[in-house]
Amino acid sequence: MWALVSGDPGARDGASDVVSAISGVAASTRPVSEWRDILEGEAGVLLVLAELGNARDKRVASGIADQLIGQARWIDGLPDWYSRADRPVFLPNFSHGLAGIGYALTAASTLLERPDLLEMGVLAGRRLVRLGSRPDGTIAVPHSIPLANPEVPVCFGWCHGPTGTLRLFELLDRRQPGHGWAGYAESCRRAVRSSGLPARLFPGFWDNLGQCCGTAGVGEMALDRFQETGDTDWLGWAVALAQDVLNRRIADESGTRWSHTEHRHDPPDTEADVGWMQGAAGIASWLLRLARVGQEGVGAAKLWWPDRPVSA
Repeated sequence: MWALVSGDPGARDGASDVVSAISGVAASTRPVSEWRDILEGEAGVLLVLAELGNARDKRVASGIADQLIGQARWIDGLPDWYSRADRPVFLPNFSHGLAGIGYALTAASTLLERPDLLEMGVLAGRRLVRLGSRPDGTIAVPHSIPLANPEVPVCFGWCHGPTGTLRLFELLDRRQPGHGWAGYAESCRRAVRSSGLPARLFPGFWDNLGQCCGTAGVGEMALDRFQETGDTDWLGWAVALAQDVLNRRIADESGTRWSHTEHRHDPPDTEADVGWMQGAAGIASWLLRLARVGQEGVGAAKLWWPDRPVSA
């Protein structure tokens, strides 16, 4: 990220060294990981090597793609993946399952010049639509299959909800414009907007503020949509989300931080985290981006991450 925004050659070379090291491990290890997913497993390695690697790295990435295809479970003609081979549960949204794996395969299809990977991404998208379509026209794919908690079948964050899953639909729309994928992405956004977050509607909802499972990740989606469309309603909602996050902050002589809530614990407040996915780094990054968008408007600069469509 730093090399992209600064042009610093040391950072660029350092990033290349990291990619090369990952590629070397991936080339000599089968399977590359116990995990299949984009967050901890083979799909994430595939995406990084395809996006950032040299010709040798891309050959390794192509082999990982072949492994993923071979590991697919087929249900009514459509693919899905267990996040781990030894855990026969589907976690079909972005971080640990189908949506993220489909995203990695779809992105890699162009980078590796393999149209067969796009075909797998399309089939993954169709299964997600089948799993998540609701009577009100929104799409919210179940958290898990079989359901870990039947009383709360759907989450709404980046990891296990439509906030993350819509990224596959956005990417498929860029690869296949006019095939309905943009409408599915919008159905995911409407599911999040109509969910009631960030209000705490019942114990366990909405108790997380981070990038992964919480408000910061949803706020990133809102800013993405504002910068894509210029629709100020999305910016206004992002501001409202930020106000809720600020209202929940802990501020004292040690600085500013955030604690999530786990209603099943006593006391319910968790230890404040400093990291990206669940902590202050990710929350603060989103707040900084919101401030930048507020000052500079639709064209404000955005960080590029491998798990977002390039045009975003």
